[in-house]
Amino acid sequence: GVALPPYGAGAPTYAVRFTILSFSLLEKENSTYRAEFALGYDISVKGDSHSGVIIKHENISSLENKTTKTSKNGNQDFQESAIQSLQHVSTQAMQEAISLIKKAIEAQSVSPLKK
Repeated sequence: GVALPPYGAGAPTYAVRFTILSFSLLEKENSTYRAEFALGYDISVKGDSHSGVIIKHENISSLENKTTKTSKNGNQDFQESAIQSLQHVSTQAMQEAISLIKKAIEAQSVSPLKK
């Protein structure tokens, strides 16, 4: 579950913890690159805990076949594509995390008391 300080009777009903495990550009064997974002999560809803890892990858398309160019323009394209891909994979991971939180809350609404 989510590690929380001792609350006694006033424990929060909902708790979420995220851990960024990876936010990087990976070079593949054939000099192509991909963005990676890995997010660890712990979700606790009314004492029911869920945890796991969300990993998103995306090939950086405009970097393909541009590794031979050393011009400023090629380098700028590289940087822009890398940033866009990193933003995209992190957005995808957070959207999935939000969806998991909603599902955990809905599951508790359907079955209010678990014994």
